[in-house]
Order: sequence, then C-alpha cells, then structure tokens
Amino acid sequence: MKRFFLISISIVLALFISTTAYAQGSSYFALKGGIFSPNSEEEGLKDFDRGYNVEAAFGYKANPNLAIEAGIGYYSSEYSESGYVCTWYGCYLADFTITASAIPITLTLKGIAPLAYGKVELYGGGGLGYYLATAEAEVAITGVGSASDSWDASALGFHLVGGGDFYISENVALGLEVKWFKVEPEFDFNGDKEKVNFGGTIFNGAIKFRF
Repeated sequence: MKRFFLISISIVLALFISTTAYAQGSSYFALKGGIFSPNSEEEGLKDFDRGYNVEAAFGYKANPNLAIEAGIGYYSSEYSESGYVCTWYGCYLADFTITASAIPITLTLKGIAPLAYGKVELYGGGGLGYYLATAEAEVAITGVGSASDSWDASALGFHLVGGGDFYISENVALGLEVKWFKVEPEFDFNGDKEKVNFGGTIFNGAIKFRF
C-alpha cells in the first residue's frame, strides 16, 4: 500500500510540474461544508445517520484546465438505539450510541472545463487521502449510569470528486461538490481486529477565494 501511494503521488506531481512549465498558474483557498452520507455496507456504516462534513483546501491551478488541491477536513456520523437490559435485579432502559468520525488529509487532481468566459467552472477528478479515524461507543442505563470507550485507527483511502464553481466576482466563487470515497481503517476492538469501511458520499457547498 505504501509503494502504491508513493507511485501515485509521483505520477500526480509529474503531471502537475509538466503543466506549470507551459502556463502561469493561480492559487486559491476554499472552505467547504455539507452532508456526509455513510456507506451501507455490513462491515461499514450501515444504519448510521447522515452526518456532517467540514473542509479547508488550498489549490494551485497550473492552467485553466488542471489543478492540484490539498485539503484537511472532519466528518462524523452516529448510530443510536434504545432497548432494555435485563438482569437478575430487573430490567433497565439503555441508550446505545456509536459515533464514527475521521480527519482526512487529502490530495486531489482536478480536470477543469471553464464555461461562460471563465465565470463558471465544471470539474472532475480524484485522489488519495490519509484518514485518522475514531470509533466511539457509549451506553447510558437509566438509574444505573453510563460508560464509554473509543478506538483509533488510520489508513490510506481514495476518492472521486465532481462539481462546479460560479464566480460572483473576479476572485470569489460559490460552488457545489460531490465526493465519493472509500477507506478501511483496521480497529483493534479490545483484542478483536476488524477493518471497517469508513467511507461514503459527501455533498458540499463551498466558497473559494482566488489569489
């Protein structure tokens, strides 16, 4: 996996550097936020609720049709249910909550199609990311108390993106973006190791500042 990551990064950088030799580029900073829709895999986040996502990204446009973007973000989703736990002493109402969250550090290569004299830009692309993932479980039993535990893991993942930006001024744009991604960190649940698909689909709104 590390070898695949290094080769992929080398290809991206080679493409990026080759294009900068032919055109003077521009940089941009973007803030993104929206909805995280978890995957529905059994060994993933099936039955988890829709969560939220926030991101910050810095990009460089080598020319009007190609950009490379580095980003960092945070997304989270929850699964919860209630039920009765019964012992010799009686039955008690218990609330169970599992929270899945991660901090992705990503690198994305984008192909861009400028429209309307550059006021509108449509794009698509993909890339790689390193995900710092956390799974947290909490149980609260009425009349007894509560307890919680958490587990951390990290892994490489990949993603595909598509979207568009509309420039409301020369250097400011509003945008919409869809990102699908997959990452499978391996958690050690108190001695029981298990890979969990922490991926899904993200629907973002964005504001971009070009400079």
